[in-house]
Amino acid sequence: MARMPKVPKVGEYVELTLGDGKALKGYVFIDATSRIQDLLNTDHPFIAFVDEAENIHLLNKDWIKIVRPFDGCTETTQKTSTDPRECLHGE
Repeated sequence: MARMPKVPKVGEYVELTLGDGKALKGYVFIDATSRIQDLLNTDHPFIAFVDEAENIHLLNKDWIKIVRPFDGCTETTQKTSTDPRECLHGE
């Protein structure tokens, strides 16, 4: 059986507002051919999120109330990376 080629992931810098009003800034990772909305509309109940302190969280999508994408790190976040936290350091 032929293997499907892997789609590279890109980091998108976002601010998430949770059900308790707490705001988190950091990165969600999506397929290079997808949008943040596509990630949120999958059947998977959790998403991976890396905050500005480089802590990895698995967040229940039902707990996320607002997603605000940012363009402040566009050059780095739009490139394909093997290290999903590159943009956290401004490299």
